[in-house]
Amino acid sequence: MSTESLEKSSMQPSFQPSTKTPLVIENNGLHTIQVDPIRILDEFQAEQYEKVMENLTASFGHMLDDPYITSNCTLFQQNLGSNGTATMLLLGFSIRYESKFGRPVIHY
Repeated sequence: MSTESLEKSSMQPSFQPSTKTPLVIENNGLHTIQVDPIRILDEFQAEQYEKVMENLTASFGHMLDDPYITSNCTLFQQNLGSNGTATMLLLGFSIRYESKFGRPVIHY
């Protein structure tokens, strides 16, 4: 291989360069679950719910480097209701995804 070829290959852009500005998307969602006993989540349970939602993100991304995509979940609403036969808890949450690799996170 000639010196010129080596210079050209070393000047190739990386497969997936990181970006100076992370790409961010925020989505809101609703979960409805049946509850018995009838109650909303306490502070500890709400924190655990947020952690579960955030940890689902570990399976996203292209496995280029850790962390692949970071997420932050916030539980902002809890309402009790009924579907006619059972008591339901409606959980409103917001989840924010951020990618430092320039990968679009809009579909997550």
